[in-house]
Amino acid sequence: MPVRNLISEIVGTFEKKARSKNLLLEAYVDENAPEYINSDAVRVRQVLANIIGNAVKFTSEGMIQITVKPHVPQQDAEAVGVEVRVTDTGPGLTEEQAERLFSPFTQADTSVTRKFGGTGLGLALSRRLARELGGDVKIAECHASEGCEFVVTFSSSIGTPEKETPRARPKSHVPSDDVDRLQGLKVLVAEDSQDNQLFMERLLKRFGIEPKFADNGEQAITKALNDDFDVVLMDIQMPQIDGHTATRELRTSGYTKPIVALTAHALIEEKKRAFASGCDAYLTKPVSKQMLLDTLVRLSSP
Repeated sequence: MPVRNLISEIVGTFEKKARSKNLLLEAYVDENAPEYINSDAVRVRQVLANIIGNAVKFTSEGMIQITVKPHVPQQDAEAVGVEVRVTDTGPGLTEEQAERLFSPFTQADTSVTRKFGGTGLGLALSRRLARELGGDVKIAECHASEGCEFVVTFSSSIGTPEKETPRARPKSHVPSDDVDRLQGLKVLVAEDSQDNQLFMERLLKRFGIEPKFADNGEQAITKALNDDFDVVLMDIQMPQIDGHTATRELRTSGYTKPIVALTAHALIEEKKRAFASGCDAYLTKPVSKQMLLDTLVRLSSP
């Protein structure tokens, strides 16, 4: 995975949003940073998109600076990874807020949820994914009203160019005939997290699917009832109207198309609740590409 291309790609995703807020968004890659890292590209993108996306989302004025340096894990001197520092001039955090920021469903304060939406789950998931990749997500420095600096690390074997899979036919255990059938599938993704929207958009487009997005449950209801979607991917935790309520209202309105619940909870009780609300399938976050494709093939089959 080329490091410079990766950073450029992710930064490019948020440039339009940053410009709309008159924010300076810039990235610097240290000359000693590895040219390539061998890691899970999808997960690395998810984590970085979440951290950078949050910086853009919560910063009202000033800048977001991204600095990439080499990272050598303490437990493996033979490995070389990357360290990505994301510094913003946003509202910052108090010490108490910073301590609980990585707890699932926790944000700095309740006014954040009311103003921006979301549940705070993105940071908890990002840390978990980074740790699974041999790295971490930490707050390096943060002060109220003075912005924050997040440090994201990923481990890697010594970087050498990896042979990339041709995009025309992504690797999948789904039979080619089934993959072909996904071409042109109309999917509504109800998801309030910008980084998750980015991940889903890239994944679905690779298989010829053109997704549309709803940022909350209320939008999901309106868009589902006013457009001819083949499948709805319904995040359960959303602002205004959650996924359970949105699904029930759609079913009450006579909506019959397949609805897939997306949630970070793997508990059997949550799965039962999703089906009781009217969902046809259930996927846990972070969403597995293979499970998602299998589910879409099954639900879109005649």
